[in-house]
Amino acid sequence: MKRVEGQFMLGRQLLSWSLGLLLLVVTVEGLAEAVADEVPEAVDRSAIGLTIGLTRTKFGGSEASSDIVENRYALGWSVGVEVTHALHKWFGIEAAPSIVRRGARVVPASAPAGTFEFYYFDLPVSLQFTPPLESPIQPYLVVGGRVSFLVAATLASDSGNSIDYRDEARAIDAGLMAGGGAKLKVSRAGAVRLDVRYDFGLVRVDDTEEMDDIKNRGLFITIGYQHNLGDLVDRIRGAPRRDAVGPAEAAEPDQDNTSAPE
Repeated sequence: MKRVEGQFMLGRQLLSWSLGLLLLVVTVEGLAEAVADEVPEAVDRSAIGLTIGLTRTKFGGSEASSDIVENRYALGWSVGVEVTHALHKWFGIEAAPSIVRRGARVVPASAPAGTFEFYYFDLPVSLQFTPPLESPIQPYLVVGGRVSFLVAATLASDSGNSIDYRDEARAIDAGLMAGGGAKLKVSRAGAVRLDVRYDFGLVRVDDTEEMDDIKNRGLFITIGYQHNLGDLVDRIRGAPRRDAVGPAEAAEPDQDNTSAPE
C-alpha cells in the first residue's frame, strides 16, 4: 500500500513538473508573439525544442561498492525542453531544463537486491562546438555543467517493499557533462538531433554520515527536435515565410546570396 501511495505522489510531482515545462514553452511563444515586425537577429540565431532520452546510471566514488554490496547500472529516462543560441559560426550555448531519473542497482551479499531511484529537475547549461559544414548532417561536441534539484527518491527492494529515501538524499546535486552528437536537418527550419553525454556527479548523493563518497555517474542518450525560433515567431505573427537562419549563417551571413529588392 505504501508503495502504491508513493508511486501516486511521484506521478503527481512529475505531472506538475511536466506542466511547468509546458508553461515555459507557451510563455516563450507568448513573448515571441509580442515581438516587433522585424525579428531581432538574436532570435534568429536561436532554436527551441523538446528532448526525450534514456539514462544508464550508477553510483560512483570510493564507497559506491564494497565486499558486501555490489553497485550496478540502472536504467532511467529524461524529458525536457532545450534552447540553443549561436554565439559564433563555430560556437553556441545550450540550456535544457529537464526531468531526469537517475539511480543505481545495489546487490547486497546477504539481503534482497534493490534499486535506488532519484528523480531530479535538472538545469544544465553547455557550450556547443559545431563545425560549419555544408551538409544536412551537423556533428557537434558539448561540454558543460548542471545543477539538479531533488523531486523524489525511493529505494525499491526486489522483495516488494519500497522506502521513501528523500529525507536521506541531498536536495541539490551538481555535476559536469560532456559528449557529442549530430543534427539532421529535416525541414527549412527544423532539425532532429541525437547525442550521447556522460554525467559526472560532483556532490555526494547521501545526506547522512554513513556514506561520504557516493555520487551520481552515468550515460545519457537523447533524441530531440529543434525549430528555429525566428521562423517560429514568423509563424505566430503570420509573417511571410523566409529562409531560416542556421547557427553558421546566423553568425556570419553569406552576402553572396542576398538579392536586391524589387
